[in-house]
Parts: sequence; C-alpha cells; structure tokens
Amino acid sequence: AIERVARCHRHPTTSVHLTTRTTTMSDKNASKADANGEAAISAADAKYAVDPAALQTLRDSVPWMKDPKYFTKVALSPSAVMKIMMHCQSGVEKGIAKGGNPIEVMGMLLGRPDPITPKTLVITDAFPLPIEGFETRVVADDDDV
Repeated sequence: AIERVARCHRHPTTSVHLTTRTTTMSDKNASKADANGEAAISAADAKYAVDPAALQTLRDSVPWMKDPKYFTKVALSPSAVMKIMMHCQSGVEKGIAKGGNPIEVMGMLLGRPDPITPKTLVITDAFPLPIEGFETRVVADDDDV
C-alpha cells in the first residue's frame, strides 16, 4: 500500500491521507474462481464487496442519527479518487488559464457505511458539479443547477 498526502491549496495545514494499493499478480490470481467455481474476492476488492443483509441491518439501526460524529474513517475507491483528482486538476487549469489562482470546484460523493467496520464510510463514486467557487461567491455554469 502507498500512502499519499494531499494538501489543500487554501489551507496548507489541512491534509487528506489517501491510501492506494497496487494490484499484483497474486491479487489477480486470487480473484479467479475458487474450488466451487464461484468468483473469489481479492484482498484489494474485499473493502468494496457488500453483504446486503449486514448493510441493511446497519442502515436500519441508523447509529449516525444518534451520534453526529459517528463516522471516524473514510475509505475511497480508486475510481472515486481518480474522478476527484481529475476534477481538481480541471479547476487548477481553468483558474490559471483565466490568469489567476486555481478555482475551487465542487462535487458530490456517493457511498455507504461499511458493515464490517461500522464507523467507516466507503465512498464508491464521485460526481463533478458544474459549479465554480471563489472566496466570495459561487458561480453555477449550468442552467439546470
């Protein structure tokens, strides 16, 4: 696993630790069918596999409604990380092209609680919003927003 630290350009003391994992040949072999012919889940993909019954039990108990600081950890899927980073890079390029500083970008995250480690929120996807933020205002580029 490789840990990277991303720093916010406006708040240099704020950082986000991103842990990514490189897939090896043994991981690829582990994801092939097991003895029963069913697809086995590799260690890298196990975090994103869902047990629907356990997830529904956790959703029914809604512990995050009782404790606003319930979630203490976040796990980001590799595809969500790539989408977030591409959207951030576009904000940097737009801002510099306009002759100024990088602009703030906005987006939405899609995720679920993790039934195995309940205080972890697993982010599975990210969606860029056509909204640009500045220190004093927010501009919506799309009429549908």
